[in-house]
Amino acid sequence: MTEEIRQGEKREKPLFSLDSIMSKKDLRKMVYTATFFKNWYSIPGIVLGCFIINFVMGKIRNVSDWKIMLSSFLVVLLVAFLLIVLRIEMRNKNRIKYDGALIINRPLRLNFFEDRIEATTGKAGETSSLRYDSFYRLMETRDYFLFFHNESQISLLRKSEIEDQGKFKAFILKKFPGKFRQLKFI
Repeated sequence: MTEEIRQGEKREKPLFSLDSIMSKKDLRKMVYTATFFKNWYSIPGIVLGCFIINFVMGKIRNVSDWKIMLSSFLVVLLVAFLLIVLRIEMRNKNRIKYDGALIINRPLRLNFFEDRIEATTGKAGETSSLRYDSFYRLMETRDYFLFFHNESQISLLRKSEIEDQGKFKAFILKKFPGKFRQLKFI
């Protein structure tokens, strides 16, 4: 049964109903979290790549002093992270420029049903519906739940907007078996 009303039919009642608004700060945190922590191997991969690059550069230049190798490794690592942060900031700026009017500070009502999530945006009441099994992953941080539609599309839900976080988390974990990841330190 859908949320739409037909003549004489009752409306299905959502199990959870939340009103949400995404700020620029929320969007920025979401982009950084998704970039660095979507996969467990992101940060170790960056560090290992920088180490290999530094090692090869040291061998080419015949550097055997470990202090020089360590300092050049740290410089390469710093440059790598600065380039990644620059890229994230540029993507975030472009996303705000092109999608900002559609997602920043716009009211969103999320209705969680047994088999799907329905999102109603703005005053026009445009509703979209997604089944739980269509999501790629769910991540939890200290402040947010991040719903990954695919590798690059993410929706954010602030925990502060959830009245009973324990009950909601128990419900949502059942809907994402094998797709849940909790980041306790973020």
